[in-house]
Amino acid sequence: MSNKLSTNVKAFQKRWNATWDEATTFVQFKNRLLFLVENHFAKYVVANKELINQYAYICGIQAPYSTSARVNEALDSIELQNKGLRNTVIYSTFFNSQQPIHLAWYLQNLLIVLKELVQTENNSQLQISIENFYIELLDLLELSPSVQIRLSKTKKGIIVYPAGAKLLDERLVNESLTWLQEYPESLNAFEQALSIYLSGDKPKFRNLIDNLRVAIEQLLRRILNNQKSLEKQSKELDDWLEKHRTHKQVRNLYGQLLFGQYAALQNDVAKHGDEELLPDEIEYLIYLTGTFMRLIIQLRRSEA
Repeated sequence: MSNKLSTNVKAFQKRWNATWDEATTFVQFKNRLLFLVENHFAKYVVANKELINQYAYICGIQAPYSTSARVNEALDSIELQNKGLRNTVIYSTFFNSQQPIHLAWYLQNLLIVLKELVQTENNSQLQISIENFYIELLDLLELSPSVQIRLSKTKKGIIVYPAGAKLLDERLVNESLTWLQEYPESLNAFEQALSIYLSGDKPKFRNLIDNLRVAIEQLLRRILNNQKSLEKQSKELDDWLEKHRTHKQVRNLYGQLLFGQYAALQNDVAKHGDEELLPDEIEYLIYLTGTFMRLIIQLRRSEA
């Protein structure tokens, strides 16, 4: 498209002083998302039974194709291509989704299997399609903030995560995921925390909290060049922060919060399982962990 869709729609809404309700916005977003999926990926997936079965497996639904009945793969491929994406379980799962979290779940799983296909077949054209899809999807999400879905792109692929405040998402989540690529152990733990939060699987929130601890612990180990546990990094971190000319009260606030209340909460929830946190409290801790890591990474990057 020559102009971004969001620009055109927002211009119309401004002229008419019009907004759409959340239900309408969700349906519009889903239809547009399906168009993008079909437009960018249909030719790569409709005849790929193994990919579609893998997608179904990750989603936890019945695999549509038998792994043993392969009489004539060539004829099967032609037939599937003729039927198109709308005949696949990928299309039906997106189409039948009734909530944003369902769309987010299926979108993330589709991106996972597509990324694996790029790697196994070294398919540069598919990688280009994924890049173009990502750009257009960002535009759709800008147009549909009420669906509460955000994207971040890392070396491991595109991560789908729940939206919070736009500024916090951009600075504390997006940039953290981007900058942590230099620290893969920390990045992996932070991504796992976001994945659990996105799933809404409350029994795993205890693991989520522990992943947040691991994320900052692994980052500090790399930055401070040691293998100490998080709770034993107080003196080294304070010295490092002072060396980087941070204000004394900033160092005090950072240290007291990280090694005080934050550590105590980790003990209550992650280690002992004594407390159950609300989703809003989990979101707060994700942003707080992002704040901890952002300061460290910014100071480290300033050295260069």
